[in-house]
Amino acid sequence: EEGNSITVIDAATNQVLTTLTGIEGAHNLQVAPDGKTVWAVSGHDSLAIMIDAVTYEVHGVVPTGMMPAHIVLTPDGKKAYVTNGEDNTITVIDVEAMAVTATIPVGEYPHGLRVSPDGKWVYAANAKSTTLSVIETEQDIKVADIEVGEHPVQVGFSPDGMFNYFSLNGENALGKVDVVTRELIGKV
Repeated sequence: EEGNSITVIDAATNQVLTTLTGIEGAHNLQVAPDGKTVWAVSGHDSLAIMIDAVTYEVHGVVPTGMMPAHIVLTPDGKKAYVTNGEDNTITVIDVEAMAVTATIPVGEYPHGLRVSPDGKWVYAANAKSTTLSVIETEQDIKVADIEVGEHPVQVGFSPDGMFNYFSLNGENALGKVDVVTRELIGKV
């Protein structure tokens, strides 16, 4: 991130293939579901960046909110979602058009986020608060904030999509939410 570069490593040989430079504050790489592109955010330039996974060339950039932290794609690869820490928003990107289609207000300092396996929900951890924000992806609107505890920073879904797990930085804990009822089940 501070080196303003992205290094490509061959997973089979552990050899560096190339290093892309000139991407200010590169953070949180995400491979598209089809494996053809890799996405990153530039925290310094407030951009989402699409990189060709074969040629390593930048194929496009899209503006985001201020201080983007993480980017994820829907299972069908049609949309990308970016958390913007300084704006307390999530940017929604139409991948084919490479254009912003929505900016969704969420909790304080959204950080880690994930899309449910069925593509219907995005859960985002609001790192400077006590909530997870829930986005419904058909209309791209926030439908709930779930109280979970001190400083949630990252989320993840169970493979069946029935539960969302999250880390609580302020409590050194892991928590679990029921996706259907949107209720906190417990922490450990």
